[in-house]
Amino acid sequence: MSKERAFLIIDNTMPPENKYLSKVVEYLNIRGLSYEIARSPEEISEISSRVNIIGAISTGSDYRVSDGENLEASNFALESLDCPILGICYGFQAMADFYGANIAGEEEQRGEFSPTWIDKSFWMFEGLAIEETYFCFHDYPSNLPSGFKKICEIDGKIAGIADDSRKRYGILFHPEEKKSTYSILDRFAKRCFSENKPMAYMSKYENFAHKNNMKMKHLKLYEDFEKRISIFDQDIKSLLPEEISIENSYGRYSLKKKDIMLNADLIQITYHHNTAEEKNDVSADGEPDYLCIDIHTMKDNAGHQANGDSLRLNVDITYGDAMVSEFTIEAPNKVKAHHYTGIGSMHDKETTFSFDDDSLQALVDFFNRFSDSYKLSIKDFKFLDSDPNSYNPKSSH
Repeated sequence: MSKERAFLIIDNTMPPENKYLSKVVEYLNIRGLSYEIARSPEEISEISSRVNIIGAISTGSDYRVSDGENLEASNFALESLDCPILGICYGFQAMADFYGANIAGEEEQRGEFSPTWIDKSFWMFEGLAIEETYFCFHDYPSNLPSGFKKICEIDGKIAGIADDSRKRYGILFHPEEKKSTYSILDRFAKRCFSENKPMAYMSKYENFAHKNNMKMKHLKLYEDFEKRISIFDQDIKSLLPEEISIENSYGRYSLKKKDIMLNADLIQITYHHNTAEEKNDVSADGEPDYLCIDIHTMKDNAGHQANGDSLRLNVDITYGDAMVSEFTIEAPNKVKAHHYTGIGSMHDKETTFSFDDDSLQALVDFFNRFSDSYKLSIKDFKFLDSDPNSYNPKSSH
């Protein structure tokens, strides 16, 4: 039986406050990622014996690396673990020290600062708008450890290092402190999963090949045909249409993509338009400024597929404070409307709500990306199309 996969938190914090631990735990809980916490080499060894550690995060601390304090757990992890390790603040300083850098000290700097330079070509930061981040440090490496490259600076100080060959990464600031910098941790988590692909999490094509003793080099994997993005990755936003058009009883409106929030098994998508002269003034014309799409993912399978036939999406669409549609999606192309706004509906038959054909097709394409078992088409969403006569709510039950 394969071991459970989990992240390891290397807890470098100073008791009794144990600052810098809770925010890392909070991030992993929000993202729905399994984790174990270790404070000593013995605990790391014990966890390694029963868990497949796919990545480790080494926390900040009130201890000082320049004084050689509390380095045992960090050093043991760096020496013994083959998985990617991300060192944050003290964890970063300890990593630099372990690999031979000199550690300098100064008066504490604390607060939100903008890094003065970031390597935007590096995978951890590529495409991200990183502005103010939270720093709290005394120590920093005065030189690069052998084999590492610099990926970040603050006021001329080394604030980030990376060695892809050893899978070691360190940053001086605290991305776990602010949700606006969670995307950095998301990138690290994604890299950990890509480094560790046990059979239980292979795609259906990989699993099929394994069962039939096929040579993998002759098989074109699903991931090669269409880009896959984790629902824990902010890049999922790139798969959504930039603009959608709706029509209701009062007119036609175009809304632009605004925000996306990832919260464990909930994806919250927001589109926005200002229909009134005054910003966010609904009362001026009665038309809301926001359309929200909430997607709850529900999965129940043995783990042989990342998203198997049992994956279900519960989708709610709200316009302003009104629920305009609620439906579920299941494989292969089962779509069931639970709430409908339009002709023939029980509560909203005097009003209508629909997407134009291009917008609806873009949303169907987005839903299809959740599982290669989905075979959805625009015809499965007649309750949301622009033809007022295409959907009969009575015949759908």
